[in-house]
Amino acid sequence: MPNGNTLYSIASGNGTTNIHPFTDLIVRNWFKGKNIDINAEFENDIAISQLPTVDQVNAIKSAIKELFALILAKYNLPTDFDLLASAFDANGSGFDNLLDKSHVVIINNTITVNVNDPITNIDASIINNVGLGKDFTQTDLIPPSQVTGVRVVPASDKELIVLWSPADDNIGVAGYRVYRSDLASPITTPFPVLSDSSLNTSTQYCYQVEAFDARNNITNKSTSVCGTTLAATVPDTTPPAAAQNLKATALNAGTIALNWAASSSVDTVSYEINRGPKGLENTKIAAVTTTDFTNINLSSSTEYCYTVYAYDAAHNKSLVSNEACATTPAAANQLTSNSAASVEFASSAYTVSEADATVLITVNRNGDASAAASVGYRLQDGTATAGADYVSTSGVLSWGANDTAPKSFLVQVKGDTLTEGNETVQLALSNPAGLSLGTNVNATLTISDAPCSGELSSDVVVDTTISNSCTLVTAGIYVRANATLTILPGVTLVFQNSTGLNIQQDGALVAIGTQAKPILFTGQQQTPGYWEGIQYTWSNNVKNELDHVTVEFGGAPVNGTGNVVMYGTTGLPQRLKIRNSTLSDSAGYGFEFSDGAIVDAFFNNNITRNAKGPGALPADVIGKLDSTSNYQGNTRDEIIVASSSGLTVSQTWPAVNVPYALGYEYISADLTIAAGATLRFAAAGGLNIRTNGSLKAVGTASNVITFTGQQHTPGYWMGIQYTWSNSIFNQ
Repeated sequence: MPNGNTLYSIASGNGTTNIHPFTDLIVRNWFKGKNIDINAEFENDIAISQLPTVDQVNAIKSAIKELFALILAKYNLPTDFDLLASAFDANGSGFDNLLDKSHVVIINNTITVNVNDPITNIDASIINNVGLGKDFTQTDLIPPSQVTGVRVVPASDKELIVLWSPADDNIGVAGYRVYRSDLASPITTPFPVLSDSSLNTSTQYCYQVEAFDARNNITNKSTSVCGTTLAATVPDTTPPAAAQNLKATALNAGTIALNWAASSSVDTVSYEINRGPKGLENTKIAAVTTTDFTNINLSSSTEYCYTVYAYDAAHNKSLVSNEACATTPAAANQLTSNSAASVEFASSAYTVSEADATVLITVNRNGDASAAASVGYRLQDGTATAGADYVSTSGVLSWGANDTAPKSFLVQVKGDTLTEGNETVQLALSNPAGLSLGTNVNATLTISDAPCSGELSSDVVVDTTISNSCTLVTAGIYVRANATLTILPGVTLVFQNSTGLNIQQDGALVAIGTQAKPILFTGQQQTPGYWEGIQYTWSNNVKNELDHVTVEFGGAPVNGTGNVVMYGTTGLPQRLKIRNSTLSDSAGYGFEFSDGAIVDAFFNNNITRNAKGPGALPADVIGKLDSTSNYQGNTRDEIIVASSSGLTVSQTWPAVNVPYALGYEYISADLTIAAGATLRFAAAGGLNIRTNGSLKAVGTASNVITFTGQQHTPGYWMGIQYTWSNSIFNQ
């Protein structure tokens, strides 16, 4: 039986009565809601103390059916199908097929239900670690989490694959509505992937996605993402690059968490997870669109080994990933179903002012702490709007065995020039592992208004410090020679339309925030390109630094198009350190660096949601980038190599989480490509290793280095040419 337990059902009269994992869920849910141990009730020799009424059972059954309505339709079941009483054949079709393709798991008093999409063969979590005693019939006003990570991948000349990160909900995600730019009505699906076929050849289509629950609470639509069907050419038969750095971690006696680095191929749409004994991982257990998976319902004190394959939109299968194994601990370390172990917010209500920049949210672990445990957290719009009033965030808080200390996370709030009343953000805990959800699993954060009392309206000609929590920039500001503009931690600068900040030769900008007091440069309107961004024009000043800074909604074209632009030429350098910072929502690039750029530090940055891509920079500067930064989530997820003189400085190009996009580059110094990097070349592009240059590209079985074309067409790019390069470093 699933979970190693008996399956339960209930009948109120004569006729067919089914018993399967969904009837078991209905019955266990009622008993847990009454705080009754159903197993103990049936193990006793005396009569069961309480039983549900017919109306109570029907109410739970209807709520479960409503949540799974789209799933039932996908499996061609009639709308009047009764989970408890409708007869079905054990022939692998209809409801029997759904039972084969779904997993209802109840562990530690939490419910997880995963169902396989019969069309794409990808698994989706409908109910994700919801408390077993959750009242499915209650009034629910909380929408699912915002849909993120939308991608559109061409599968053929007639088909696009749209996929996204699955949403989460306090009860369950009933489905998604996918809005295509040329359709009046959305396409509805219960799965976080859509195969959109019968399209026109070489045509662009744009999509937005929203999630909804069984009570039709709806998220805001995602950002519009576009894709173009392929030309009517030879079908794609090139497999994607393999997933890399697969890791397996035992969370408790019955759960192992997997995560891996994404395939570097942009047309990757899913990952197949296989499990088995060491060296024999040949049993498929799931297919997902994300780069993580939690394998539940395992046996204690057992080693499990895994491998992952990537699949692209044309259904080509990659080489296998590295193998990862983990051993579950003994069952004694796992919390029992009767354990009082729980987790909850320290308070059901938090407050913060716009002037405070951040607020600390605390989560308490209660009861039995003998095992490791974790819980997820997320934010959802109340009357406040993510992006405009606060920074949406989600994550996981973890405790080791016998660790009872409270855990916390920061929520960043944004100052603005509007006069507003109090606004709210909804906080939620979900996905507990090793414990159950307690009482305060939902909380409200109230953001109070604060005036934007500062103003910057003229050039900075002497050393100037801005300390107002919010300052409005009303003109294009130049930081002139020998002047330093210092922005203190926690300050917000709001830029009016077409204004910007230009750091001139020998001027400097010092913006060093902290995790608790970040600095924000933003537009008065939340529109990409609303202001010009920050530009360094021949400013070779060692004081230039951005740390714990967000620069957003810039990128209006001036001498470059980006939130942060270093403008100059060889001989007239610009200099900058940028760490722990976010460059987002630009009408151009997140960053754009010219020849002569000197990057003294670039570390742990988040470059996302930019229209042209994460960044553009010369070949000589790429070695200053780091692999800890995130470069994904942009309209074009590639780092553009834009050189006028090729590579002249010896360096290593790191393996970042997007490809490098190149034309034809001359290599006149020692170039090392880190294992796992991907270089993607334009038509007629390539590498030419010159007399004084060398190329060392040594990957591994799990971290392959990929040199490829923007299109998978033989002869599309020129390849790698060695022109009189007699270097011993060529490898």
